[in-house]
Amino acid sequence: MADRTLRQWYDYHLAQLKKDKKYKNASESAIKILAGDMAQRSFDTQQKSAKEKLGTPGELTSSVPSATGGRVGRDGVVPAPAITKNPLTPTPKPTTATQAPSSLGDPNTYNGRMESRIAALGIKGYTSSNQGPTPSAIELLSTLTDAQYSELAKVLKGLGYGVKEKGALKQVLINYFEELFPAKDYTELLAKLKGRSIDGAGADGAANLPERRISQVDRGTLIDIAQAVADKGMFKLTEEELNEILAPWEKKLGKGTLTTTKKVRNPKTGKLENVTMTTAAFRQDEEEKALEEKLRAARPQQFELATAIGFDADFKKILSGGA
Repeated sequence: MADRTLRQWYDYHLAQLKKDKKYKNASESAIKILAGDMAQRSFDTQQKSAKEKLGTPGELTSSVPSATGGRVGRDGVVPAPAITKNPLTPTPKPTTATQAPSSLGDPNTYNGRMESRIAALGIKGYTSSNQGPTPSAIELLSTLTDAQYSELAKVLKGLGYGVKEKGALKQVLINYFEELFPAKDYTELLAKLKGRSIDGAGADGAANLPERRISQVDRGTLIDIAQAVADKGMFKLTEEELNEILAPWEKKLGKGTLTTTKKVRNPKTGKLENVTMTTAAFRQDEEEKALEEKLRAARPQQFELATAIGFDADFKKILSGGA
């Protein structure tokens, strides 16, 4: 059978899943996500098989093959030696391109983890009427509108954090108000934020000193951020790729966020105002954008397919609880 492109594998698996009675109640978005994951695995298996046909380390092959499949020796053509595998190379388990997911929610497979995320949201056909998990700080903040961020900025200004840019607002909320999370929705987050107050400055003026805060972001959260970018291309990051991505991120997080407050005269009113400036070494929006550009350059075919089938939109729809 001739090799298939990633898009051809996707079309093939999509058609097979739609025929499968197991997924008759699954939404179109969920089917697309599963088809994309299966297509990637089939495509990777195909590439691996092609490389093995060219010869792999640990095999003894003849360097000058004859037309009959043997090799030329001193006494003429003699049979080629049997292929001997390197005893240190594990024997791969047989796989098939059309193999369906072995078990729902298997944490050892990318497809299983994807199904678990879908099932946790109560998608019909995967689980009973599940209410779904409470979103984390990053998940909740990614769903807010510009108007909601504007309202949050006003409340934060009253608390001494004069920031307006969306990325900076996210960092301030995550780094300085982590106790507000988890919040089930924007209404709860806003109510909790309005309930905060700032203690008055001491007589020694120490409150005017620059303040540096270092947020303890666990590695699992950083992995989720990086994988969310890779999800746009329908593939799972390897352990090596994650280590390469997370190393500079963790270094920047170690530098923390520096906040300074100084008195500045308002040019319109002529009155002095306290102006707070926040500078973060790790800015999530910028890091995600840089990572996406890097991954797109490394895996253009995956991102082209994901864009062509509207995978990113369907994936966000699933995570937001839509069918």
